[in-house]
Amino acid sequence: MREVETIPDERRASLQAVLQSDLFERSQNLQRLLTYLCEKTIAGESSELKEYTIAVEALGRSESFDQKKDSIVRVEVHRLRKRLHQFYEGPGRGSTLQIEIPEGKYIPQFIRTAPPTSAVGRVPLPAVLVEPSAGTGRIWTAVGVVAIVAALTGAVMWQRSGDPVEDRPAALMADARLPAGAPSEVRILAGRDKSYIDMLGNVWQADAHFSGGWQNTTAHPPIRNAQDQELFKGQREGEFQYDIPLDPGHYELRLYFAETLFGEGNPAGGGESTRLFDVYANGRQLESLLDVLTDAPGPRVADIKVYKDIQPAEDGRLHLEFKAAKHHDPFVNAIEIRRAPPGRIRPIRIAAQATPVRDSEGRPWMPDLMAEGGNLVPRHHAVQGTVLPELYKGERFGNFRYAIPVAAEGDYKLTLYFQEAWFGPSNNGSGGDGSRLFNVYLNHQVLLKNLDIFRAAGGERKAYVKSFHGLRANPRGKLVIEFEPQVNYACISAMEIEDESPVAAPGRAERRR
Repeated sequence: MREVETIPDERRASLQAVLQSDLFERSQNLQRLLTYLCEKTIAGESSELKEYTIAVEALGRSESFDQKKDSIVRVEVHRLRKRLHQFYEGPGRGSTLQIEIPEGKYIPQFIRTAPPTSAVGRVPLPAVLVEPSAGTGRIWTAVGVVAIVAALTGAVMWQRSGDPVEDRPAALMADARLPAGAPSEVRILAGRDKSYIDMLGNVWQADAHFSGGWQNTTAHPPIRNAQDQELFKGQREGEFQYDIPLDPGHYELRLYFAETLFGEGNPAGGGESTRLFDVYANGRQLESLLDVLTDAPGPRVADIKVYKDIQPAEDGRLHLEFKAAKHHDPFVNAIEIRRAPPGRIRPIRIAAQATPVRDSEGRPWMPDLMAEGGNLVPRHHAVQGTVLPELYKGERFGNFRYAIPVAAEGDYKLTLYFQEAWFGPSNNGSGGDGSRLFNVYLNHQVLLKNLDIFRAAGGERKAYVKSFHGLRANPRGKLVIEFEPQVNYACISAMEIEDESPVAAPGRAERRR
């Protein structure tokens, strides 16, 4: 009983340690909220921690508070949860009793931690002593004991056997992320502890080269228009920086985002302008007041921002900074850096097929994973009049659109690859001329009016290729290509985007501000 009686004082001591830190002294709202949640729990009144009571008693909302219209509690608890994580990763790293607020809940847990260093001398291990609700005492769970034994065993096995990075315990991967030196290509999964190989064979490394912020791997529904769902399963959030070593040269930078906290259908609600932040590269502002909800557009929609002429600073590193501009914390899901010609981005090639394609010239084509609307089908017959027959093994048809991310400044060439695979004597459908008519738009401007592939190609199963030059991205850095049916469905076999901007003269890297 004596051990149980000391718990409230110990809990309050851990609470005070958090409140007195620099991370919380600057936010009276979070101080008030954390104090309210912890004191209610210590007093055995955790059953009263409902969204309405928290809003009224801790956050000063009126008694007419409507949680369906006001997401203040969800938003502030999300901020609090992440700020606690940041505290225990930084100034509170050595705390032996830590406060956690589980996802989807408002009742804090007081969790006992093990001694700071494990038996293998590498990482702190979590303890298994969890503070439950009032009146039940403290419980050492068998599951927790097994977890510690497994962690220690895994560490020893890893040291002896040299298992691949993907199979190592997450906590032991800190020394095995990106190799030392200055690579010419970098792909980072922000907030993730394991590496990943995508369908094109590219290796995405675990999170590395960062300072500040925190990891967030909260589960969420699939991301629309994503070329790969794995790129959006984690994120780094808060105010943070990446200092990434690079070989000298020019690069294309791609930042991957998807808003899974704010917006309709997301946990915190809200909408446009709820989260705004700035992005800098070596002190140069890349984004001002970036609003992913507007840019994507919409919640749980992939948003990729592309920048060209990126170079390492004089210290051989690219310094990326993510700074809050209004209301809520910045975030990023993934970072990709690849060599590119000065003044240009790399070509973007998409084949309307479910898997990657390598054409007869050896060039890789991405699978068709960025379209919205329409239907993807295979095509198995031979196509005449082309030296790239691999591009015509599939087709997207219907009423659909693509939003292709490119650098905001530049002149682009768009090449569209068509064939008539349905209408005509040799195909499944009857008819010929006039059986299929559709329009193609680029950022709402007409590129093709009443296109009849059968007529333009001179028959069915014949390649028809059409190119357009001098195209510009919309203000959000997208080439939005829309296919609008007029008679029967629109269709496409492949598309290619090439940067035709003047090649910039090689120059020195920008100094870091």
